Formats: sequence, C-alpha cells, structure tokens
Amino acid sequence: MQKSAEEVNTKGKFGIYANELKTFFRTNFGFTPEETIYLYNRHFIKPFLDQALANNHATIVLLQLEKNGHYIVAYKYKDVVRFYDPQLNRHRIVDEMTPVHYFKIKVQGPKLFQPIQKTLPYIG
Repeated sequence: MQKSAEEVNTKGKFGIYANELKTFFRTNFGFTPEETIYLYNRHFIKPFLDQALANNHATIVLLQLEKNGHYIVAYKYKDVVRFYDPQLNRHRIVDEMTPVHYFKIKVQGPKLFQPIQKTLPYIG
C-alpha cells in the first residue's frame, strides 16, 4: 500500500475517485456482484470506529477536506483507534468535525487480499 501511495504522490494529479477505489477493492478481494460496497459519511468518526472496528482490524476512510479528499487508514489496536496516512508515512490526528466517508461491504464469507491490480487507480 505504501508503494502505491508513493506512486500516487509522484504521478497523480487529482487523487483517487471513490468508484475507482471500489473497483480496486472488488478486483483485489474477489468480491462477487452480490457483495455490495456501500459508501457512507459521518462526523465524529473515532467514537463510531471505537464501536464498529474490532481489535487488530483496519479500514480505509476518506477525509473530506476543504478543497478535496484524502484517504487514510483507520485501525484499532489494543482497544485504541488510530489514523495512519500512508502517503505521509505517519500517524494523523483527525478533527471530529471533519466529514469522513467510509466503506461498508456486505460479504458472503471471509476474503483474502490478492494483489491482482497492483497499483491504486489514481487520476494522473
């Protein structure tokens, strides 16, 4: 993921659209057409993730910034939710008033990441 983030930084001009990221998920996790990928938005993401995210699990969230969006990784470890920015290679503090978009996928069984599409679908 970090290598793809570096490529987005050097070659991308407009980032990654949510629908392109959905296709990336579908391809690399082998989701069937019946396994729908939903995109939701909300404020106060950390309390939500405290409840919704299990320990040792992570998800990708999209911060809705003033001029654009920015994808980061939210993860929960030892009952603490943290945010990591792979493009900057550092942790990040998320203001609770920042609108955040997150993906929810209803799957029919366990999934394993298979890197079929090896690069993130950035707009360059």
